[in-house]
Amino acid sequence: MATPPRQGNHDAVEATNVDALFTKLSACRRGYITATMDPYLATLADSVLLKGGSASQKQKHQRQRDDFAPLIRLGTYARYACVRRALEAFLATSPTPQIISLGAGFDTLPFLACNANDDVTWVNVDLPETCLTLARAVASTQNLRDAVGLEPHEVDMKLPVPLRTKKYAVVCVDLAADGAPDALVVALTRGELPLLDTSRPTLLLSECCLAYLPAEQGDAIVSAVARAFPTVRILMYEMTLGGPFGEQMMTNLRLRGCPPVGAANSASALAERLRRCVNEAGDSSDGDDSWPPWSSSRSFDAVDMASAISRAMDAEDWRRVRTIEPLDEVEEFNLLQKHYALAWARRDGAAVV
Repeated sequence: MATPPRQGNHDAVEATNVDALFTKLSACRRGYITATMDPYLATLADSVLLKGGSASQKQKHQRQRDDFAPLIRLGTYARYACVRRALEAFLATSPTPQIISLGAGFDTLPFLACNANDDVTWVNVDLPETCLTLARAVASTQNLRDAVGLEPHEVDMKLPVPLRTKKYAVVCVDLAADGAPDALVVALTRGELPLLDTSRPTLLLSECCLAYLPAEQGDAIVSAVARAFPTVRILMYEMTLGGPFGEQMMTNLRLRGCPPVGAANSASALAERLRRCVNEAGDSSDGDDSWPPWSSSRSFDAVDMASAISRAMDAEDWRRVRTIEPLDEVEEFNLLQKHYALAWARRDGAAVV
């Protein structure tokens, strides 16, 4: 049996979940994300603060709630808006949609999706401590329970699935472990009560998750899901670390204990990796070319976030958020966005067993 990654690395990667949550909360408090757009951010953040972490971590998180620069809030909103638009388009075109969210942490998109769609099934995949903290937060918070249709008696807090409803489940899979690609598919599709149905349209969503795994491991996970779910859409938001600025990002994250060892060097390199993953899953037709809504007819592609803002975001909404906190660091913002990418792929084929 292979030695698992050091717990310190797990802790550092899991800490990025809280960072992402409070960055979004900061954007919410400044008006980028309004309470009408997302009524779950504030309650989830409060509950996570109460239910998870040590006393020192809670004090740190309390200080972090609004300790972010305007360019970070603006970039956070761009990511949120692009991913949400792709998600809503998938939900609108799929009668019985399923979503697999890798390393989702404390994202609020599942609550938005479950509240809006009675036929959706959403599975969050993460590490044990994150899964348990999330399950406790949902179980103790009324609007989160209502969104996913959770009854108090349905919570048992037992790993690997501490929480499950008709619409929503939280499942623990260590994606860094040997055998993780197969273990993930088994956790999702087998057992007495499989979490997902391989015949239904499925979206694989990964935001800043697979970059923390070796590239071969991350690609194997994507290929395994594409083989198991023949009608699959894949959306990834990942850092790309080419050039001197990317090298500095790598150094900063390494010092935090979570080096992004699997990050691609560019958006085009990330798109090529997705192409290989989908091709390895077996024969496929391009199928419906209307997803994501900003896509060309190609079944796979990627753009850096500087391009995605003009291509994937609503122009009027972008003008709105640009006026909230006018940026002095426009060049720095654009440079940062060029080191993140939005990548997508489609597969419509047969399952490969």
